[in-house]
Amino acid sequence: LNMGAGEDTAPEADAPPTTPSNPAEFCSRWMPSGLLGRCTRLARMQVLLDATPLARGHAARGIGIATRELISALARVRSPDQRPELLTTGDQTVPAGYATHRFRWPRWRVPRIPDPWPALHLHAALDKLRPRLFHATQPDLMPDPGQFATAVTCYDLIPLHLPLRNPLQRHVYGTFLQRLTRAQVVLAISQATADDLTAQLGIPAERIRVVYLGLPPAPTPSGPTPTRPYVLYANSIEPHKNPRLAIDAVARTRDIHLVMTGTWSRRRLARLHEHAAAAGVVDRVHWLGYTPAEQLAALRRDAVAALVPSRMEGFGFPVLEALAAGTPAIAADIPALREAGGDAAVYLDPDDADGWSQTIERLATQPEERTVIAERGHAHAAGFTWERTAEATIDAWREVLRRG
Repeated sequence: LNMGAGEDTAPEADAPPTTPSNPAEFCSRWMPSGLLGRCTRLARMQVLLDATPLARGHAARGIGIATRELISALARVRSPDQRPELLTTGDQTVPAGYATHRFRWPRWRVPRIPDPWPALHLHAALDKLRPRLFHATQPDLMPDPGQFATAVTCYDLIPLHLPLRNPLQRHVYGTFLQRLTRAQVVLAISQATADDLTAQLGIPAERIRVVYLGLPPAPTPSGPTPTRPYVLYANSIEPHKNPRLAIDAVARTRDIHLVMTGTWSRRRLARLHEHAAAAGVVDRVHWLGYTPAEQLAALRRDAVAALVPSRMEGFGFPVLEALAAGTPAIAADIPALREAGGDAAVYLDPDDADGWSQTIERLATQPEERTVIAERGHAHAAGFTWERTAEATIDAWREVLRRG
């Protein structure tokens, strides 16, 4: 927008010259009425946040949950005129209190071939909307930062360490990484991820901000739980999550059971069944699959401990969720999980099944130790709030907007 007045709109000679203090004032003073609404909308759009994960495959997974909680927290800490505007798909529910812009993104139903729609149409949408800053919340919808100023949330670089088998998916992820290196600011969800961004991609530390995610309010526990002592594994079962360690550790205990929850592929689940059979604990492993939040809260509350044996993580939400519930967390000794658990969790070698089984047995027979851990866990988890995440995200946006 041209912020100065042209000759036809110059003030009268006896009137003191004035300059509109902001684009919205310029619009209301000088634009023809027919264009006023569009001009005002463009004038106030500072940040456009990608909210499309709420309506797609990510909706019930980590990225969708994180996006939903961030949007809710932004609404709690900022008035409507100070919030970002949202990019949404044509069929998703619009979060209350936000200005939104629809992005047509048809469902892609071709297996094993990445959806080409975002790459073909995102730039056209941004060219029309012209936000000063676009916040990418997922790799699928990442513009070229050379054309559009971009902030991006990076959860981890696990696909870089464990390369995707599909060559088309590798190409798409490679394009995301190239654009990630040129983003105006990268919001890493942990220091471990921030360090990885610098070590693997060469992104300078001054362009990375560590913004921890928060914990949503815990649901009210509801539903039955096993009557025998058990430990809980609430995670996916990809190889880097190391689920076999949980089975091996339980197999070395006398009578502790293992409850496993998560969304899994049938192929990986069949392999884990075979592993449990070989370890002789098929009757002590309970495969629950997807579990409603209330039931999962009950399972977490009554467990001897939560097991998080991952070899690689961007952060460690299962650790933090267990601590918030007052349940001991036994976690692999890796940087991301240590960030999540602080001094409130127990850390062990992810290949030491004997050490894990001994720790499980000790916690099962020493309720006083579990009580001490529960107190530390509550205090530690209380520091991870979505309001803090929202404020830190706004601070990152401001840095980029100030630089222009």
